[in-house]
Amino acid sequence: MKVMMDLNTIGVDPDIWRILWDVADDQSYDMKQLLGSMSPHQVQSKAWLVKELVHAYNEEFPVLMEKDDIKVQLHGGWVGFPIVALLKSTPLDITHVENIDLDKKSLHLFMRYMKAKGYSYSEKCKDVGVKGPTDNQIDLVINTSSEHMPDLPVYLKNFRKVRRYKRDCVFAIQSNNMFHIDDHINCVNSVEELIEKTELHKNGLLYKGEIEMENGYKRFMVIGYAHDPRNF
Repeated sequence: MKVMMDLNTIGVDPDIWRILWDVADDQSYDMKQLLGSMSPHQVQSKAWLVKELVHAYNEEFPVLMEKDDIKVQLHGGWVGFPIVALLKSTPLDITHVENIDLDKKSLHLFMRYMKAKGYSYSEKCKDVGVKGPTDNQIDLVINTSSEHMPDLPVYLKNFRKVRRYKRDCVFAIQSNNMFHIDDHINCVNSVEELIEKTELHKNGLLYKGEIEMENGYKRFMVIGYAHDPRNF
């Protein structure tokens, strides 16, 4: 009897496998770093974010589950997996994903992945602090690596005064307390410190929390609005 097996049942996405296989011999790629994008704590932190996005609820103002045609912008989105796959596995109506990153090679792999899946996408190799022409169409900004960047109000150039995003754009921001890593320029010690740094509106917080990662450090997350949602 011939048995057909979906590779996903053993944890291997065929499209990701092909992409990594194709660049395995290319010395300009750091394979250890690429594999690190799918490490247990990377998957854990992104799965946590997506779970809380889906369950975010407030009877006073609209949340993502009530929206259609959701456009996502990743800040420092790296190669795009596993975050895109996790978002696409939810009931959220994700129709477009834009990845902003300074690493052209990571963006190239992101592009290959999105094309393989047939997903609508765009990618920009630039600093996330640079305003883009389509920012005002974004419904959800995700930054799972804010420890690498200045505080949210700084790189959005004071988002309450500059109309870079829609008033009802949701921000999901993560950081950690891994201060010992050289390029971690903006770690935090608590979720309350992360809230203070993001300056999301106190009336628009949908979620705040922390988890202990498998490497023994903590990851913190806040989800909410830059503006008072009662005035949308």
